[in-house]
Amino acid sequence: MTYVVSKSRFLRAYYGDAISVPASLRGVIYALGANSWKRDPQCAGLTPPSSYTLFQRAHWALHTETHAPNKWTLQAALLLIHERPGDNFTMETPRTWIVASKATAIAQMLGLHRDPRLWKIAPLEKSVRRKLWWATYMADVWASLYHGNPPHIAKDSFTTSPIQIEEVLMDEDVNEDSLSFLEPSFVSSDVTASARFVESVKLSRILRELLDSFYSDQAYKTTITDTKTRESKLFDIEKQLESWMLLRASCVGIMQSDDPQDYTTNAPLHLSYYAVKTLYLRALMWPSHMAAKTDPKSALRRYYDKALREFSPFVDFLDRIDSRSLNSFWGDHARSQLVLCGNFLVFLFLMAPTSDKVQETFRLLEGVHSALKRCRDMAENEEAVALLRPVLLRVETLFTQAARIMDTRDEVPI
Repeated sequence: MTYVVSKSRFLRAYYGDAISVPASLRGVIYALGANSWKRDPQCAGLTPPSSYTLFQRAHWALHTETHAPNKWTLQAALLLIHERPGDNFTMETPRTWIVASKATAIAQMLGLHRDPRLWKIAPLEKSVRRKLWWATYMADVWASLYHGNPPHIAKDSFTTSPIQIEEVLMDEDVNEDSLSFLEPSFVSSDVTASARFVESVKLSRILRELLDSFYSDQAYKTTITDTKTRESKLFDIEKQLESWMLLRASCVGIMQSDDPQDYTTNAPLHLSYYAVKTLYLRALMWPSHMAAKTDPKSALRRYYDKALREFSPFVDFLDRIDSRSLNSFWGDHARSQLVLCGNFLVFLFLMAPTSDKVQETFRLLEGVHSALKRCRDMAENEEAVALLRPVLLRVETLFTQAARIMDTRDEVPI
């Protein structure tokens, strides 16, 4: 939530007069905080509030506040995206997409799509506006991916330039009056959290380029016959992904904090990278149909080994997730990203062109399955269980059919 809520500004307002903070924002912060109730020793023995009720009241408050939206309203909308559907849902519901579209509409009504750097306003105000725009941009592009819809933000509809870490850090140090609201480790500005936000923006922009160039209806029509141009564009995107991995801030590596009270984690950022990677590799191997498995000249055959090699480190990533990371806040996007990665591995297994590749891919799937089960055993809250449930169901369903698939792989439909 670091990149959505301006910590110092919010706490100053809340400390001075909590009612001055709109009910939608207070409600969603309470609701998200209720999910961490059991982590706080001071809450031991106390009955936690109903996060469901808090979310519902926050939604209703947001509905009434959109008559006169402000930056508080936008922050509430961006946080409401992270409401987890009920346990009977294994994927995000359309409400995620609808709330994301509401956030986009609010951001545009506030003029956040226009770059304020040359405006005669306070530097902090410029920073907040730019930060909120890019948070909205990320919510829009990821929600569009999960729901198969075109993004609401047109690629030529904004001028706000990419944000820098220094801007995200502005006004994040807390004054003495607000110290009682925070753990000691969260009092000062967090460079790592700010770097995560900036790097997430970079990944989201690469994702947007992928969606526009290869996953839209118009892109399909224009690239279906021009294979060379298609692959050249994909290799440009590959270079962007490689540059992101090589040049990303060192503090957003997979290593975690040694502080037992620090539940922040870089793992969701790395999961986002693998999700974008799957989309790049799927586009590179297109078209992927049964006939392509037997055609040595098909993109599927030519790039199959590359896909298998480049996605193998995903198992190592899962193996490095510890209990503290797993049970921290992953946000709404993580579950769909994990499903994307799991589905891609299943795709590689089903499209394996030879018996050797079937065996190799199956071993990779076994490694992923083992890592996911290890994570499931470490899950200490409902959010962690919900994160893992869909991808585990997908992989375990495959394993129940694996013997038949491996015996009759040339007959299995995609």
